[in-house]
Amino acid sequence: MSQRHAIQDATGVLSTDDVGDQLITLQAVIPTNNDNAGYAVGCLWLVSDASAAKNAYVKTNTTGTIWEALH
Repeated sequence: MSQRHAIQDATGVLSTDDVGDQLITLQAVIPTNNDNAGYAVGCLWLVSDASAAKNAYVKTNTTGTIWEALH
């Protein structure tokens, strides 16, 4: 049976793939297109700042518009 995971450090990384790219991350800021390296396509970026207009993003590309807000 699966157990709840707790963040053990200040990185906000919740899950990575076998090459170390992040699959799920929790950050206080909204991602920008400069936030590309180290994140796998399909990475889920959760924003911990409740005042943000959108709180979840997914990485859809490696160039251009990289992060799309989930509605």
